[in-house]
Amino acid sequence: MSDRSEADRLVRESGLQRLLRRPEVGAFSVMLVIVVALAIASDFKAFNPLGLKNNIAIVAQYGIIATGAAALMIAGEFDLSIGSMIGFTGMIMAMVLKYGFLPLGIPPGLPVAAFLIALTAALFLGWVIGTIVVRSGLSSFIVTLAFLFFLRGATEASYRLINQSTQISGLQDFKETSWFANILGGEVFGWFYDAWFMLGGNLNRRGEQWVTGFDARFLWWLVIAGVAWFVLSRTQLGNWIYATGDDKNAARANGVPTNKVEDRPVHVHRLLRHHVRRLPGVRHQHRGRRQGQPA
Repeated sequence: MSDRSEADRLVRESGLQRLLRRPEVGAFSVMLVIVVALAIASDFKAFNPLGLKNNIAIVAQYGIIATGAAALMIAGEFDLSIGSMIGFTGMIMAMVLKYGFLPLGIPPGLPVAAFLIALTAALFLGWVIGTIVVRSGLSSFIVTLAFLFFLRGATEASYRLINQSTQISGLQDFKETSWFANILGGEVFGWFYDAWFMLGGNLNRRGEQWVTGFDARFLWWLVIAGVAWFVLSRTQLGNWIYATGDDKNAARANGVPTNKVEDRPVHVHRLLRHHVRRLPGVRHQHRGRRQGQPA
């Protein structure tokens, strides 16, 4: 028998004990170890002004994808088509920017229109996948694996049929001419690097300010993560997502609309994956689905 008594439940824990019981502490500790290891391995160059900007930009773009994937996994589902969807929506946007969209009479070179068309495609595919998973009862692992290959093939075929190549080049830097592209791919938190410069750091070889701001995807990641935290921890939908992922049958018996709950994270995940493809700010060149990773 255990030596613990019923009264032990009433013993107050210290702040440290409550902190160690939180599930995110383990992941945060591992992150700290990795950060320290990177700093030592790079002779701390990974955290000079430019290194800090580049590293946070990479962390942010994967963080946006992870936010959607986390909501999906909390709901008890999984998505294998992440990389293929990023390549597919990137292809759509690059094509619309270069060639326009004739069915709607959209001319080339309009970032807002290209963004909305690619977003619509991503949300539609999310709806299709969610509907198949919910209606058929098939595992999301199997359904998204099938869409992984479908999207790869569709991206490859579209490039070769329309562009005659898997690379789209010749696109200008739309951040210079479009406020929308600048919002998605410009710079933010310039005050941080300005303060660093005023304190005697952030200098290039000529003694001028080196870096002027973080990539905008850093701000978008913070906003998206904040919204996700609020939804999951402060709303009825968040409670439903946790309940569905924990025990779908029990959640359904308690009145949770599990089919709708499982479908919504799929839509959100698709939207965030599409958003990640836009955040680096409409690139000069899109290299096709073989690149496979968020640029």
